[in-house]
Amino acid sequence: VGAARDLHQPGWSLRYRMTTREGRQRWVSETCTVVNDVDEAFIVGTLADVSDREKLEREARKVSAIVETVFHSESFAVAILDDHLRLVRTNDTFCLIIGHDQAAIHGVHADWLSAPGDPHSLSGLAEAALTGRVSSDGRAMLRLKLADGSLRELPAESRTNTDLSLGTMV
Repeated sequence: VGAARDLHQPGWSLRYRMTTREGRQRWVSETCTVVNDVDEAFIVGTLADVSDREKLEREARKVSAIVETVFHSESFAVAILDDHLRLVRTNDTFCLIIGHDQAAIHGVHADWLSAPGDPHSLSGLAEAALTGRVSSDGRAMLRLKLADGSLRELPAESRTNTDLSLGTMV
């Protein structure tokens, strides 16, 4: 507060950890504005307990780091499809295997990388995952149609996210 008033800042917003009288650690968000009256300046602000939000954000950062590590690994080919079976994100390894660059395949339907009627196609496995018709470990054989038209069979694992706030993805 003193620093804000000394620097003539119009306000500030920050998040920090504090210890309660009972000794518990809590995260708080403080937002303040300096209001200048004719004779004096005073501060109007809020202090909110955001401990639960901080915990969720910390967990989300951990999960995001894990996903990004797997996604950028050269050992795993990763393709993410939306609930309409369109490719929304792929990693470099997936693109290297199929012989297409990311710009060429993002937004295309999974059938584009599948032989018609193939039960081991990308679209077939994705539909099975979305409807819950997958093995308990999500593993199956996947057959992809490569850029040169040939087919390649690979072991695959499918996972779905049905969190409505994120949309459904395979």
